[in-house]
Amino acid sequence: ARIADLNPFYDQGVVAAAQFFHHEMDDAQRAYNILLNGVRINPYSATLQKAYILQCLSLYLDSYAENGLAMLKQLVSKIEYETFLQEYTARKDSIEQALDTWH
Repeated sequence: ARIADLNPFYDQGVVAAAQFFHHEMDDAQRAYNILLNGVRINPYSATLQKAYILQCLSLYLDSYAENGLAMLKQLVSKIEYETFLQEYTARKDSIEQALDTWH
């Protein structure tokens, strides 16, 4: 968390901190806050945008994820965007299936 706070331009460090809190500490909200801070300070990092978008999905913040996709589309090549969009769609479908099964 200190890495993310001290140097939000070190995008791999920010993403690693967020992943640690999400997976190891089971604190998805803290992970989201780390990534949100990162994209606010460094909005032109495609790495941070991608991680932020996927974290939004995990918290069911679909409209925030969609806004992130719009930003990402401006930052990366068409091929990179389409590749990420496939990952995004697969993750979103998986989450929706899990929710349908749970209900």
